[in-house]
Amino acid sequence: MSLTLDRPWALAVAVGFGLVAIYPWLIYPAVLRAVTWRVRGVQHRDPEEWPSITVLVAARNEEAHIVARVENILARDYPRDRLSIVCVSDGSDDGTDQLFREAARPLGDRATLVRQPVQLGKSAALQVGWREVQSDVVVLTDANAHFEPGTLRALARPFSDPRVGAVAGVKRIRVPEDASTHEAGEGAYWHFESRLRADESRLGLCQSADGACWAVRRTLWDGSGPRGRFADDLWGALEVQRQGYRVEATLDAVASEDAAASLSAEVQRKRRTQYGLLLLLPHLGWMLMPSRWRSLWCFVSHKVLRLATPWALVGHVVALAVADGVWSVIAVAEALVAAGLMAIAAGGTATSRRMRVLTDGGYFLIALIGPAIACLDAAWALVRRDPGESAWQPGAHR
Repeated sequence: MSLTLDRPWALAVAVGFGLVAIYPWLIYPAVLRAVTWRVRGVQHRDPEEWPSITVLVAARNEEAHIVARVENILARDYPRDRLSIVCVSDGSDDGTDQLFREAARPLGDRATLVRQPVQLGKSAALQVGWREVQSDVVVLTDANAHFEPGTLRALARPFSDPRVGAVAGVKRIRVPEDASTHEAGEGAYWHFESRLRADESRLGLCQSADGACWAVRRTLWDGSGPRGRFADDLWGALEVQRQGYRVEATLDAVASEDAAASLSAEVQRKRRTQYGLLLLLPHLGWMLMPSRWRSLWCFVSHKVLRLATPWALVGHVVALAVADGVWSVIAVAEALVAAGLMAIAAGGTATSRRMRVLTDGGYFLIALIGPAIACLDAAWALVRRDPGESAWQPGAHR
């Protein structure tokens, strides 16, 4: 076959789609790493007096995890007289409520259980719980997470700087030695994500957190957001930045969780979170101001273009096929390789370290199904003119 192009425009389109697909995953992180190579992050010292903090947990039928969650929080080295816990039981119909009361008894009146008799969703639960918070700082976490030693202090330490409005910690997936492909792939993804946020933080551009491990000044956000299934951890961090405060990321605050129960569960998680991101887009006009263009670049690079990745990959293959000649053969080869990697990852069997790059690639491609479906969900919501009611956002273990 000849490399002569009958349709040069098609190859140009394929290259363009390819660049869009790889930009948020390869080009943007490389640019950040190059820019921050000589930039030292802000070093915060322990304050003379630690701020009062409230750990806010929204729970729905968490009897299997709530005791361990409370005991883990109490076992950390944060000053006990500066620590409170608020648990919002969102229509739980198991033993969550009673188990929380018993586990949190050592805190006395600094432990609060708020029961919602009807399930209203995690977003609504956070807003209800916020009304019970009296502390300077709110630490948000999941019922199935586990704080590593030093996490509460690492989250609270940066608030000694009045310019800091929120602090993002790290979610680490517990990957066993005989990890299946989706467990290893999810662990690799969160390692990549935490490093990227740390680089953004050095430039003062971190804009997101993970619901399992982050903290915010109580006066800067009340847990509310746009109607629908919004991403509360992203919206809260953006609200802080909109008000002119810094969002910092620290690798010293770690919440570990088990991987999703299956690859399909991880796809659904990404579908849910990416749909929440789409709901936020109409509310971010403040980023268009010239003084916020760096923030806009970061947000589009880190978040928005990830939504375009699955569609850009499809467009890339289709455009190559249209280019004809040897390029159509390359398009078929790319599609077959992608299908093979996805099949390996979907197999769910344990893999050797030598094969990990292949299985991680397959996991990445399958996980892109989530953002693709989220875009379809958003399109359907526009047709219906209804974003949908706020729904419970289950943890990764479900």
